[in-house]
Amino acid sequence: MSDIISMNDMLGVASGDKNNMLGKLLYFSLSDLLIDKEKLAELCAGMGFYYAGDRRVSVSDAFKSATGDIKDRIVVKNFGQQQIYRVYCRDNEHTARVLSRELVKETLNRETNQYEKLANISFDKRHYEQVLRRELDGLDEEFESLKLLSQELSLRASGIRFQRAA
Repeated sequence: MSDIISMNDMLGVASGDKNNMLGKLLYFSLSDLLIDKEKLAELCAGMGFYYAGDRRVSVSDAFKSATGDIKDRIVVKNFGQQQIYRVYCRDNEHTARVLSRELVKETLNRETNQYEKLANISFDKRHYEQVLRRELDGLDEEFESLKLLSQELSLRASGIRFQRAA
């Protein structure tokens, strides 16, 4: 892995469920590289990490949830006049491979509201998977190396305990 992702470059939502964020970030980042729950529970237990095996969430649901959290109500006052705007995402036409939503500004009026499309937000599942596979290339070897080092440290610790007991 030659590229490093800075968390400062990530976009986050200020409200919502903040529990287990690291797990959720990893889960949604690795959605198509998932392993069996039993194997994950075994790996987590071996490293001393807490694991709560909740149900799996689809990439589509994660995308809709993330874009669904984009919403605001803006009140602008100019020369004694008040104008209210709502900004939010709504579903757009999509395919099996590409999910699409649109960012909308709704201008609230007494009789009829005006809608202005500000942007398309698309999620290409294949592109996402390709990027992740490139980023994760070689991680298995690194994990195996860490596992061997962990076993070696455990053996050394056992040896030290045995020497102290004798």
